[in-house]
Amino acid sequence: MFYGHVETADQRVAHLRTLAAIQDETGGFTEFVPIPLPGWSTPLVAGRSPLDEHRAVHAVSRLMLHGRIAHIQVPWTRVGFEASAVLLQSGAD
Repeated sequence: MFYGHVETADQRVAHLRTLAAIQDETGGFTEFVPIPLPGWSTPLVAGRSPLDEHRAVHAVSRLMLHGRIAHIQVPWTRVGFEASAVLLQSGAD
């Protein structure tokens, strides 16, 4: 899922709900990768750092897809090594 353009938090959650429903029906997804768009730097919550926004996206994805999609992957080429290490410690793989 690409994020960080003009979508709202509600739209992100709606997307995850749709993915969960598709997975319940098909079982076809083996991993999920939330990917920030290039140049993204404006979090949904004022004052939240980009790292906190990435952490929030990964955490909500992990909670909503738990038991459905086992692997929530880190897009290390987009977020960098330091952020990747934090996200790996926060439940992503």
